[in-house]
Amino acid sequence: SVDEVRAWSDGGQVAAGMIVLLDARSETQFRGGHLPGSRAFDHYHPERSLPIVLPLCLAAQKVVVYCTGGTCEDSEFAARVLRDAGIPGERLAVLPGGVAEWTARKFSLQTGDR
Repeated sequence: SVDEVRAWSDGGQVAAGMIVLLDARSETQFRGGHLPGSRAFDHYHPERSLPIVLPLCLAAQKVVVYCTGGTCEDSEFAARVLRDAGIPGERLAVLPGGVAEWTARKFSLQTGDR
């Protein structure tokens, strides 16, 4: 849930790498505003970001993938790519409300690259 992700972010688990947040939206959307501490993951071109995020995901206790929310399915497709790359399914989660729910709750976003 959005509340769990915010608690992990505020509690330092994201910064410590225990929880990895992956943004499955476009690079432009990511730069415009993403959940604090998250990394961009382009599942349409996994060869670009998988070498960077895979080691982080393998070391994490939980990997949370999100996109815009609503009818967007990019987070689900990205989670499948990660599962196929070796991330155990029980450590993968999709944040269904995505950025839309995050901002609706008035939680702040980070901007720029990570």
